[in-house]
Amino acid sequence: MPPRLLSLLSLIEAALSGSVQGGVVMRSANYPEGIARMTFADGGGSIVLRNFLLADGELCVRVDLRRAGTAGAGASVIYPRTGAFDWTTAAAKIARAWCVLAPVADDGKPEAET
Repeated sequence: MPPRLLSLLSLIEAALSGSVQGGVVMRSANYPEGIARMTFADGGGSIVLRNFLLADGELCVRVDLRRAGTAGAGASVIYPRTGAFDWTTAAAKIARAWCVLAPVADDGKPEAET
């Protein structure tokens, strides 16, 4: 059974609580395409989830992370191989990945390089 993407976004939002300034998010979903998006109202970035069914019949969820003022974007893939997959832990890992995207200094280089 495919994960409920809006439920996964809710878990990610809960994992991010306290880590995100402004806190207001806008969510959207395209059910026929299997896409869900969470955009931060303050322009801070977005998290996009997309369901895929692989050739072997296995499900995966692609996670695209975009954070304003960072040196790029992040992406990862979730492969829920077991029936008792821990979606809360997966959401916490996504939240941590979003939080550690490197901020960019005024010269366009990641702050760690300036």
